[in-house]
Amino acid sequence: MSVEKRLPTARLNHRLVELIAQKDWQTQNGDKDHYMSYTLISKTSAEYSEEYIDQSVEIPCIVALSLMVIVLISIVVLLLLGVFLHKALAIMCSYTAKYVCSSYLIAASTEERLRRDLNFKPIRWVRYEVDQSANTVIARCLWVRRSITMQADDDQAIYAWGEEKIDSLPLEERRSSDDQQKALQDYTTDYDAALQQHLQSYLSDYPATLAIVVASRKEATSGGCMIRGEAYAQGVDMSTRLLGWSMTKTIAAALIGIMIKQGRMDLDENDLFPAWKGDARRDITLRQLLQMNTGLRWSEDYFKISDVTRMLYAEQSVCDYAMNRKLSYEPGTHWSYSSGTTNILSRLLRQRIADDDSYRYFAQRELFDPLGMSRAILEMDRAGDIVLSSYGWATAREWTRFGELYLQDGLWAGREIISADYIRWSQEPATGSDGAYGAHIWLNTDQKAIPSVPADAYYENGFGSQRVLVIPSEGVVITVLSGMQLNFDYDGLYSGVLTHLSGGTV
Repeated sequence: MSVEKRLPTARLNHRLVELIAQKDWQTQNGDKDHYMSYTLISKTSAEYSEEYIDQSVEIPCIVALSLMVIVLISIVVLLLLGVFLHKALAIMCSYTAKYVCSSYLIAASTEERLRRDLNFKPIRWVRYEVDQSANTVIARCLWVRRSITMQADDDQAIYAWGEEKIDSLPLEERRSSDDQQKALQDYTTDYDAALQQHLQSYLSDYPATLAIVVASRKEATSGGCMIRGEAYAQGVDMSTRLLGWSMTKTIAAALIGIMIKQGRMDLDENDLFPAWKGDARRDITLRQLLQMNTGLRWSEDYFKISDVTRMLYAEQSVCDYAMNRKLSYEPGTHWSYSSGTTNILSRLLRQRIADDDSYRYFAQRELFDPLGMSRAILEMDRAGDIVLSSYGWATAREWTRFGELYLQDGLWAGREIISADYIRWSQEPATGSDGAYGAHIWLNTDQKAIPSVPADAYYENGFGSQRVLVIPSEGVVITVLSGMQLNFDYDGLYSGVLTHLSGGTV
């Protein structure tokens, strides 16, 4: 019953009690005691009626207010969920657009291979279209749309979010196709049918795997390597550029090692950037950047909205985003794997080299060309910074060759590319990493990471099953590259390879 209907009813009850009391008093010849009792009844009835009225009004108000609060909370929750979903979908679309664009222009990927590489949740739900004339890819999922534009040649690649055309590349192309072809063939091979079959079986068992290469020293203790076995997925061969993802971080460490060898950097220097002078970040050293114990706030989760996905897929400048992170811990006291840290190193390289043209060709001139990595490319963003955390491309043989440089302690064909001291130091466990990480390279301390290989092994590692494993005691380099292969059986592959190379049966 509504408040409006209850109010007159309560008043009527009150009046009736008064009338009954008055009549009875008259009947009792004005008996004062009776009259007072009936008056008391009348007053009690009135008070009860008023209390009833108050409660009748109060209860619906509380219910209405509660409903309003619930509605408001629901609206806020839905808005927050909508914002979160929009950001998540935007990152999914940006990832797809970026991967497709780079794969077309840098690796000449086929549509079949792209479908295979992108066939994992939630990326498989994203749809894309390619405008080859504008070098643009547009990706969509539900109401969200993201696009990217790129220019690339055999030396370099630059990308920008959006559909604004990149008119030209920063630098003139310097490599010739003849040089690239010569480098591809410049590797001694000594194939073994049984090992080849072993490698091929892994491509069959793990269909998103694109290439596997095994190289070992020609001599037992020193010298260059020869390829003992290699296998490629359909549509991939020795000339196909493949994305290393975070294996690019080790290239960054190698470039820093070259700068140290040239006397242009020092491991223990701090006060690295003008932007850090006003706070405790000025105490961060180059050593701490390489070992990833800077103390900078960072979240590295590739399947969530995190610092790494925001940096790579929601920012125009990866280096600016990483440089702006604040401290969460005192430098040197806390280890945390961080793609942002590697891009800070990229900005440091740019700052020290000073000339942008020299910065962009530094890797090619000082590292790739001496090693014969003529197909290798490092992508840069629109701000002109090389994305050393993630976007390095090379053939499977070239990734193996880079691993061989570490196996030979920085020497290549008699030339010291990186000092042996720096290579050895990079294999020392970083403070706080529990023996798992060195200087931008992963370790196998006490065989915790890879039980099937010796403890002196170390490796470059990338998202989606990319790995270059170096085993100094065995003189072996094993490379695995994939589109997006989850749960790859590295232990089974490695144990089979080592068994075969030692003369056993795979």
